[in-house]
Amino acid sequence: MSWFLLSSLLGFIGLWWLKLPASTAPDRALKLGIITALWGGIGIEVTSLFSILGANALALWWILGLLPVLKFPTQRLTWTHFFWPLMGCMAVYGWQAWFFPPNNYDSMAYHLPRVLTWIQQKNVAFYPTGIPRQLYINPLAEYLLTHLYLIIGDDQGVNLLQWLALVGCQITIGLLIKHQGGNTQVQGIGMGLTLLHPMIGFQSTTTQNDLVAGFFLLASIYFTWRGERLWLLFALIAGGWVKYTVWMLYVPWGLYWIWKERTQLWKSLLEGAALACVTLGPFWVRNYEKYQHPLGPTQGHADYHSVTNNLHSVASLLSNSVRTLGNNLGLPWQKWNVWIYDVYQRIHHGLHIDLQDTRTTYAQFSFQPHFAFTEDDAGSLLWLIVVGFFFLKSMLEKQHRWLWLGFVGSFLVFNFFLKYQPMHNRLLSGWIMALSIPLALGFTSWKKQTWAWGIIILSQIPIWILNKSKPLWVPENEVRLWRNQPHNVLSKADFSKKPTYLTQFYSPIDSDSSTFILNQNRDRALDPELVRVLIHELHVQTRPSAWMSSRELNYFQNRYAAYTDVQQAVTWVKDHGCHHIDLWMGFDAMEYPIRRLILNEKPDTQFYGYQPKQKRGDCLLSMDRELPGDLSSQSQYTGTTIHIIKY
Repeated sequence: MSWFLLSSLLGFIGLWWLKLPASTAPDRALKLGIITALWGGIGIEVTSLFSILGANALALWWILGLLPVLKFPTQRLTWTHFFWPLMGCMAVYGWQAWFFPPNNYDSMAYHLPRVLTWIQQKNVAFYPTGIPRQLYINPLAEYLLTHLYLIIGDDQGVNLLQWLALVGCQITIGLLIKHQGGNTQVQGIGMGLTLLHPMIGFQSTTTQNDLVAGFFLLASIYFTWRGERLWLLFALIAGGWVKYTVWMLYVPWGLYWIWKERTQLWKSLLEGAALACVTLGPFWVRNYEKYQHPLGPTQGHADYHSVTNNLHSVASLLSNSVRTLGNNLGLPWQKWNVWIYDVYQRIHHGLHIDLQDTRTTYAQFSFQPHFAFTEDDAGSLLWLIVVGFFFLKSMLEKQHRWLWLGFVGSFLVFNFFLKYQPMHNRLLSGWIMALSIPLALGFTSWKKQTWAWGIIILSQIPIWILNKSKPLWVPENEVRLWRNQPHNVLSKADFSKKPTYLTQFYSPIDSDSSTFILNQNRDRALDPELVRVLIHELHVQTRPSAWMSSRELNYFQNRYAAYTDVQQAVTWVKDHGCHHIDLWMGFDAMEYPIRRLILNEKPDTQFYGYQPKQKRGDCLLSMDRELPGDLSSQSQYTGTTIHIIKY
């Protein structure tokens, strides 16, 4: 742990907290969060410029950040009401964020590998990689993760960035409700309602960036309502530095701001452009140098993946909007999901657009109603019903209509620009939390608020227990028996218990028959009997709960089958003295955990992106990707998804 960096950061936070001009403690906390994020992000760019990115350089940067506040007068703090149910819920998420390692797919593929590489090379310059998202994805959240990583010395607690962002979102929700005339109790309900959708709780224990983006979206709305131009620019620039969707979702309030500031709009544009040059400018330059475009790869480039719509019409907008809402309709009941799918087919037939139109649907994904309990695609029918009820109630009673219409406009802009994908609830995290404002304003009596807290707390229990990435209980076999759903993959040990019977259902997927996969063309009428045999006779085990797993194993909760392969590869690297490793990674490879486990064994190991004409390592490690043509026959370690060559 870097105590110098930690004490400098705490000193920065403490002095700015005491000196920052603000009307209330929540208002001060909101502004402090924005200042801390921006100063931390700029610090990464500045230290990178001189290739001195590291704990000591960043500690000096935080000390330098104290200078502007030394002239501010100290103000007395005013404390607001503590909301004990909310604090209890947040304590559970905070514990999960601290105790369990990061393990969601995006974090393993690009959020955390880029942090490791920046720390190794002491700058944020682009580098060779098989996962280009490590380069062109907006970096502010990872800049802040870099600070956390250097403070702690490893990934213990890096999940706390999203958890802290959620705390900031809840504070901002309270301020926004107060601005709308809500009392202390209504503010508390609004802060609690941010957790009603399971996506928010799941996100708060990951190292993705959607709650960080949500914080800056909410802050932008708050400063728009307050009329604080400079703080609005800070929040908007920081939001875009995390994710461009912040700007899309802000459009309705941006139009209001433009109308309100129309006489001084030029001043806001100049100030915003200057701030963008200081913050986003270096990142845009790096993108332009590699891709000839400041936003990253464009159509025709090998790294390009189209996320924006290729069709813009009323029909395509309605299609995307209803499908995005439909991400919340799935239940663990297949008949319901089939019925919903049929309804959507009929809707799209009426719109004269295909339900899976590739012009408005991202990559290989499709609309399929399903029940999901992960941080990528979780939905909530309960949340959708609550939102729909209060929306109709407000429209009929003519209360808070402009507020609701602003959120509807934000949702439509989002779906107008972006292709549909099952992960949209994640991208809409900030918008989902913002809807807590009109929802909370609908709870006007204490009786209704009591019901609201009951619903909120009860809705958290399955999220805490069944989180697929950090499960405290894995009811997989019980669910398989209920749904007659066989295991998709069997190990060689399980298959060998009854090979003659299982051959009609499973086929080997590798040359040494170490893993067997479920045949899609099997006789599905036999599934109930197959499931019974697998669970009751062969005692096929599910993945263990997070409680029962080591920290190393928990990295692989979302890809449990890869753990043994990675473990064996790490042992091979250690035994063969590989100190400098060239990486050859597939698009979605779990690069982070294999690097982290190698570093646990050999802390001085250096990693580089493989370049055929510029080998920098003494070994080549390939994962989820065929070896380069000239090396395809030289593999000295061959696993299920990993190949290693010692030059």
